[in-house]
Amino acid sequence: LKASRAVEEIARLENIRVSPQEVEEQLANLKKEAGDEYDEGQLRPKVESTLLKNYVMELLTDRAKLDITYEEEGKFDQKLMDELMEQTIKREEEEASKRQEQVAKAAAQAEADQSE
Repeated sequence: LKASRAVEEIARLENIRVSPQEVEEQLANLKKEAGDEYDEGQLRPKVESTLLKNYVMELLTDRAKLDITYEEEGKFDQKLMDELMEQTIKREEEEASKRQEQVAKAAAQAEADQSE
């Protein structure tokens, strides 16, 4: 649940959206595979969520500044993933806050320039 909220928040901050065409394309592929068991109403939100998560993870991967430590194959360190997610969210929130401050300053300056 925390992870899905984090993905949604990062997507919102970064204005990441899933196009309807991509969703339709994925649904068409699933319909071919599922046949009679295909339920678009149930699958559509899952497809949208999966695509959004993939886009956010691509963004995070592109922006990541990590020291990589390899562990034995088969082990998954949930604690490390949670820490990385928290660091990423914090960094994204700080960047968003800075952008909002810049916009507010620019708006104030524009207003001041107009009143002169």
